[in-house]
Amino acid sequence: MPIDASTLLIAITVVHLAGGILFFLVWRLFSNRFEAQLSSIGIWSLTHLFLGLGNVMVGLRTFIPDWASIVMGNALLLFGVGLARMAISVFFGQKPYAALAALPGILWLALCAYPPFLENTTARIIAVQCALGASLIWISLLCFTRNRDNLYTARLNGVTTFVLAAGSAYYAINAYAAHDPSLPFTFQRDFAKIYLLGALLCTVAAIILIFAMIIEKEQLFFRSQARMDPLTGLANRRAFGEQVNAWIANQDSTHAPFAIAIFDIDRFKAANDKYGQVLGDAILQLLARICDDSASEDRIFASHLNGDCFAVFYGGIPVGKAALLAEQIRQQYARSSESATEGRLRSTLSAGLSGGDIGETDIQDALRAADLALANAKRRGRNRLAMSMVTSNTASSDSEPDKPRASARPRQDFSRPSKVA
Repeated sequence: MPIDASTLLIAITVVHLAGGILFFLVWRLFSNRFEAQLSSIGIWSLTHLFLGLGNVMVGLRTFIPDWASIVMGNALLLFGVGLARMAISVFFGQKPYAALAALPGILWLALCAYPPFLENTTARIIAVQCALGASLIWISLLCFTRNRDNLYTARLNGVTTFVLAAGSAYYAINAYAAHDPSLPFTFQRDFAKIYLLGALLCTVAAIILIFAMIIEKEQLFFRSQARMDPLTGLANRRAFGEQVNAWIANQDSTHAPFAIAIFDIDRFKAANDKYGQVLGDAILQLLARICDDSASEDRIFASHLNGDCFAVFYGGIPVGKAALLAEQIRQQYARSSESATEGRLRSTLSAGLSGGDIGETDIQDALRAADLALANAKRRGRNRLAMSMVTSNTASSDSEPDKPRASARPRQDFSRPSKVA
């Protein structure tokens, strides 16, 4: 190949050092912007600085002592790739296992203490490339198996890292077959230049993808925050509507049952005025936890609609069974509120429930009917569950149901506030 191996190694070194400096600047200057990923950004800065310095020492083979170039240069490379594995683990919220990050470099230093190994160029190349490849494969697997947010850029980074690992294997196999007496001779071979060119391209891509991963995850975080009630952590009205619409869209049958329960804390304003806003917020958070604990990913969704009003959607559950589940929430809340305040306050819930099936009952009509049932429960003395049938206009909780209105699974509008008693 016409490209000089030394030029490629210098280019890789410059890319690593520049990447390390960029990550350091982001870590120092944008800590508020990327607060959730600050630890991983700091580790990535160290990663690329270690890799850059390692390449510098390896490239100065004929200008510095062998113990510095061979032993310490490769040790820095192995510590650097161990830090990369640690950084990606932290990014995905996994334990960093710092000891494992240092293990490849420590094993390398131990092997270098054995003179026959240190004098064998092929053995050294194979050992370093196998250690690098194993760490890179581990990073690639993390990008696919721990990517719970399904980040597109993380999958691309996994592919890039796997290509780097394949390059390490390609270089080790060809170095073993060549049996060159020293690294400078090995670097003159075409396979070494191909390996270095691939490593350069993948290194540039990996640095770009890491920044893209950070930005994509931050955007996902802000989107989730926009769909979440800040006090309770439950879905807000918009997100609640999206969850319900998604459940409806996933149903194979137009006769899948559903129910909606609306919970309202009895005399919440009086308790808030008497005991203070701190206790009032704690009561709201208690009810939110109980609703969230009763939820499941596929068919039950909880939402903090507004004030002291909460909604729970029971998808695929008939109204009768949903009434039992809603009653469990009411009773558990009463017990928990008394226990949490050591008997000073026994807060209770009123609840309204309605439902039907998605082929015949409009979700908005069911929501209004649940509202009316809640008002009925309040009128009857609170601390109870009331049910209401869905009618075409939901004029009254005591009215007779009209003929159900056909619906082709319409998307429901949850942006309008419901009537809360």
